[in-house]
Amino acid sequence: MTGGIRGLITPQFEIRGAVHHINLDNSDTYLEMAGDYFFTQNFAAGLSLEFAGDTDAWSLGARWYFR
Repeated sequence: MTGGIRGLITPQFEIRGAVHHINLDNSDTYLEMAGDYFFTQNFAAGLSLEFAGDTDAWSLGARWYFR
């Protein structure tokens, strides 16, 4: 289960945050904070940070929007 929010700070910079809950054998809840910078209307690159109980992770990514 996931719940989150996202919004534009400026027309070129989007931020988002989410709370994720996984309930398999051992349930876990973790937080995600991320941001994307739009170089053009179709191309963005960003950074994501995830904070869990014993593990933290970060990732870099890129997006291409087909509009």
